[in-house]
Amino acid sequence: MEEDGLGKELDSMCDFSKAVLEKGIEKGKNEIVAEMLTEKLPLALIEKISKLTEEAILAIADSLGIDVVR
Repeated sequence: MEEDGLGKELDSMCDFSKAVLEKGIEKGKNEIVAEMLTEKLPLALIEKISKLTEEAILAIADSLGIDVVR
C-alpha cells in the first residue's frame, strides 16, 4: 500500500515539475518575443522565429504597450 501512495506522490511531483518547467519556458519565450517587438522586428518574422500565433504575439505587445510593425 505504501508503494501506491509513494507512486502517486511521485507522479504529483513530476506533474508539478513539468508544469513549472513549461511555465518557465513560456515566460522565457514571451520575454524574447517582447525583445523582438521592442526592436521593431516585423510581425511575420517574430511569428516564424517564435512559432507563436499572430494573436499570441499581439497579446504580448498589448500587455506591454508596444506597437507592432506589420
